[in-house]
Amino acid sequence: PGRKLHRGYGNAAVGPNREQCPRRTARGVVVMVVLAAAVAQLPGILEPPRTSNDAYRYVWDGRVQAAGINPYAHLPAAPELRALRDEGTGAEAIYPNINRADFAPTIYPPAAQAIFAAVGLVWPTIWGMKAAMLLFDLLGIGADEAQLAHVRDVEQHCRLAALAGGLAN
Repeated sequence: PGRKLHRGYGNAAVGPNREQCPRRTARGVVVMVVLAAAVAQLPGILEPPRTSNDAYRYVWDGRVQAAGINPYAHLPAAPELRALRDEGTGAEAIYPNINRADFAPTIYPPAAQAIFAAVGLVWPTIWGMKAAMLLFDLLGIGADEAQLAHVRDVEQHCRLAALAGGLAN
């Protein structure tokens, strides 16, 4: 009672309806949105990528840059990059899992490449890249909270949090 399924990102967000929202504190709404997002992302964080192999390409580009090589200069399958390849199998192997290794150099812009290079220097694995992306999620949540901190009207706060978190009125 009082709760309903809302259409949101992935059509799976459950949250307060409009009548309940003003009775909740602004901080409580943010905590609810963050907890729901964390629960929804756990499978993706704890398991290897399944729906896209882009993260492997991010790690590969970081590995290439960590070796001092421009990722735009060579295809991953190029002989010049042979020493960087891991020939293993499974989720831990990077080179065998990257996309378009034999016909496309990287397509990612320089700002993304800077992130890939930093991860490549610190933790050059699929788990390192997932940790970096999780860090960006947390930074985004912090930025959202900083923007919402000035909102005194709880109902307005709920609406703004709903825009960010997939809750509908």
